[in-house]
Amino acid sequence: MLVRIEDMIDRPPNILLIQWAGLGRMLGICGERFVHSPWVDTLAYQGMLFTNTWLADTRMDNLSILYGAVDNTDAPLPLILRQAGYTTHTCGSHRSDAELQQLGFQDIRAGNQHIPKTIEAAETVARELAAADAPFFLNLWLRDTVPGPDGTLPFEAHPDLVKELVVPEQWEDTPEMRETLARYYAAIGEVDFYLGRFFDDLEDRGIEDDTLVVLMADSGPAIFPGLQTSLSNADAEASLILRWSSILPGGYTMDHLVSSLDLAPTLATLAGIEQLPGSWTGTSFKHWLDGQYEPIHQSVTCTNGHDTRTIKASHA
Repeated sequence: MLVRIEDMIDRPPNILLIQWAGLGRMLGICGERFVHSPWVDTLAYQGMLFTNTWLADTRMDNLSILYGAVDNTDAPLPLILRQAGYTTHTCGSHRSDAELQQLGFQDIRAGNQHIPKTIEAAETVARELAAADAPFFLNLWLRDTVPGPDGTLPFEAHPDLVKELVVPEQWEDTPEMRETLARYYAAIGEVDFYLGRFFDDLEDRGIEDDTLVVLMADSGPAIFPGLQTSLSNADAEASLILRWSSILPGGYTMDHLVSSLDLAPTLATLAGIEQLPGSWTGTSFKHWLDGQYEPIHQSVTCTNGHDTRTIKASHA
């Protein structure tokens, strides 16, 4: 039985939301044996892994996770948290400062940067906020697993991995596909390494215990031909991990159905916000963290902007 959160805290938690584009469920903890992601896997072991999470919008770079709805709203999560007393910070986004300010971010850094610069900026934010009285919301945007304009990833593919990996059966096993997959796995490993460095930094600064860490894939793998926005399982499935080390015991797996739209209301209620925007269409699963495990959905809907797909709870 998990604890009742309200009885364990004297102020709202810091919130670190990591949005990882092009990830899907391609992590070691999710069963991908050729992926090396020890830091993220440890994050899952220390917290709660959600194994039945689906993207409400599978288009790359959509904002539905922050908007709490597929369509843009006037009540994005950063703005709601800011109005509730949080300071709001973002690192690594490719969006314009004006758009990020409209979302409610006060502090914008490392725009459109790769993982080393994004984490360097995040470490600077953590250093500046270590002794702050107000809780913070820090949103990291990670895109290093998304191919560039030339269709490639700037990571070296280990020759042994190129030989040993298994190409998913729906794609042709060619030398080019093996090279692409190996580079993709290398990109995941690189992001994992830098995230581990940042997690260590939070611990060294003494703010890890007060920080709710959420890692969410915000799109599926973009390396496979025809996969993006196909609404297939590989396109619409998402990794979701939540850790709050001082409050929630680790080692939990949740297989109830979750939509990516549920994240905004969940984080808002964990921040102590009782009145949620009417435009949000997701449902808070905060009660799961209190030890009450009633499902919140019988089905969820995924869209690619043109077509929709319904996922039923029986798929769990």
